[in-house]
Amino acid sequence: MPITVILDVRVRPEALDELTAFMAEILPDTRTYPGCRWLVSHQDADEPTHLVFIEEWESREDYAAYLEWRLGMGGPQRLAALAAVPPTITYLMARPDL
Repeated sequence: MPITVILDVRVRPEALDELTAFMAEILPDTRTYPGCRWLVSHQDADEPTHLVFIEEWESREDYAAYLEWRLGMGGPQRLAALAAVPPTITYLMARPDL
């Protein structure tokens, strides 16, 4: 079952340029990782240090495999080091019956 993943990041102001460069470097690989349907990046229009990444994956298992791969490469650790508060991940399932 497809899953939508929302990664919410609040970056330290002095780290915004570094985070932007880091994400520009890694997101092409994310978009082509097996199971990733699409990924869209958003920046808060009123608070530029607030970034939201909305992704759709074929399954939660596909996202878990991707996250494990990223952990092995140090990506989440680097992201956490640039963040003002710990990033959050939300998993959403479609509910067409509602």
